[in-house]
Amino acid sequence: MGPQNWTDGFAKRFQERYGYDPLPWLPAMSGRIMGSADQTDRFLWDLRRLVADLVSREYVGGLRDLCNEQGLKMWLENYGHWGYPGEFLQYGGECDEISGEFWVNGDLGSVELRDAASAAHIYGKPIVWAEAFTGGIPFANSPRDLKARGDWAFCEGINQFVLHVVIHQPWEDKRPGVNAWFGTEFNRHNTWYDHAGPWMDYLRRCSVMLQRGLSVVDVAYFIGEDAPKMTGLPRPELPKGYDFDYINAEVIEQRLQVKEGRFVLPEGVSYSLLVLPPSETMRPELLAKIKELVEAGGVVFGPAPERSPSMENYPACDDVIKGLVADLWDGGRVLTGDSLDGAFAKLELAPDVVCPQDILWKHRRDGDTDIYFLSNQEDAARTETISFRVAGKTPELWWPETGRIDPEPPFTAAEGRVSMPVDFDIHTSVFVVFRKAADIQERKAPERKPPAVLAQIDGPWTVTFPFGEEMFQQLACWTKHANDDVKYFSGEAVYRAAFTTPEAREGVVLYLGEVNDIAVVRVNGREMGTLWMHPYKVDISAALKDGENHLEITVVNPWKNRLAGDARPDVKNAGTFTSQKVIKADADLKPAGLLGPVKIMVE
Repeated sequence: MGPQNWTDGFAKRFQERYGYDPLPWLPAMSGRIMGSADQTDRFLWDLRRLVADLVSREYVGGLRDLCNEQGLKMWLENYGHWGYPGEFLQYGGECDEISGEFWVNGDLGSVELRDAASAAHIYGKPIVWAEAFTGGIPFANSPRDLKARGDWAFCEGINQFVLHVVIHQPWEDKRPGVNAWFGTEFNRHNTWYDHAGPWMDYLRRCSVMLQRGLSVVDVAYFIGEDAPKMTGLPRPELPKGYDFDYINAEVIEQRLQVKEGRFVLPEGVSYSLLVLPPSETMRPELLAKIKELVEAGGVVFGPAPERSPSMENYPACDDVIKGLVADLWDGGRVLTGDSLDGAFAKLELAPDVVCPQDILWKHRRDGDTDIYFLSNQEDAARTETISFRVAGKTPELWWPETGRIDPEPPFTAAEGRVSMPVDFDIHTSVFVVFRKAADIQERKAPERKPPAVLAQIDGPWTVTFPFGEEMFQQLACWTKHANDDVKYFSGEAVYRAAFTTPEAREGVVLYLGEVNDIAVVRVNGREMGTLWMHPYKVDISAALKDGENHLEITVVNPWKNRLAGDARPDVKNAGTFTSQKVIKADADLKPAGLLGPVKIMVE
């Protein structure tokens, strides 16, 4: 589908919709003024709006109906580039399953994810998909590298990923194999494919939690009625600590009502404030519905329209607008201003979350349970105090990377808020769950002893590569090795060393320090876990034995270094194959291997 603006029967549909014949106005489509400039603009507005409506209802809705007849669902991404003729929210509302898209690098996703999440929320679709991790440097990223970007997508409203891209691999001896020039390769010949389970578990836990209940959002930004439109604008800017959706005219007119001072949709999603865009136009039918909502107790913020955008019932339509404006704005029933601070003060609505700027968050409510997702986007460990707009409940910390639940973390409660310290490691995330009613106002942190280092394993290390063994007297990056087979290696290598049992037998943790990129830890032949992100540590107490213990660490890095090495002009028999040559010989090598320091600690 392209930017079509005329089809068979369109003139009849136009006249049925607007009550006038479009044919005398067709010269306006070639840039000519018909009647007056104002009338010409109105005709063109009617034309573009009807095209957008029919694209949604006939194209998307028609394809959906055909799919449903065959027992299928229709899935789409509700936006377009380069001539998109629709309205993104209405377009998304007509499908069965809606999706956004985000790339690993660049800013693609900064518009598309909020578009998809908003359409899902206002049209009652519980799942918000994303075409995930498109773009990026091919064969360079591991789950650790992708995590912060994925968490950002969750905080934009996504709750289910479609991994991009997985390509069929017909050969066993050609690796990495068939690839695209774009996208993160998730195919079965990826070096870390067999070790991605813990990351998949993480994504599953997040998806389950973020699909519970309903999204909690304070503000609905009306996108206006003009078409085509690919996104909205949150203007005035939303103060920190609040969340928003975009909303369109169709939903305001057909699905929105006011209950107990909130704008409520049939499925239960609700908003405290409806914000109108800085637009001079609005149809009388829509403004009349907004008046009904205000009379029912809804709080609306924004400038008054001056006229209708349409030729429908022209010029009487403009008189209707002026009368409604006099009632709503001249009567002080709609709030105005340069910022939303005054509106929130009138509503006595405090920020939902108070946190540093680079802690991202999302809030859902499932019955009486409040679920907050927090993501540390900073490349550093930190402890931050986070404040939530929750009263009468105690918090729990649910850690999706491991599945661990801390049922009684420290907190303080006062004046309708709960504040608590949260320990974040690099790019970690956590769910703060409020589900238990309680009268207590404070829970102090238990006294904790600082971690104690029992031993440090410096070396030597025997490292087994597929081509043979290397002795590392001390840990070092593979890319600094004199042997090109090590320098350009990609895949799995096994580190082996021995250590003596520490006196402590409980709470003994192996800390690996810096790892690039994934580590599978075995102690005395017993697998203890796969570590894919910071902090690279695991409890090894259960595997310890008296005397000497044998440590084995399988380290996995991505394909990039090997592809760069094989691309060198002097390499005659490259051991790798890609259908698209995406890594060049001069590509920067990615740090690889176990770098440490490796410590045995008690926590």
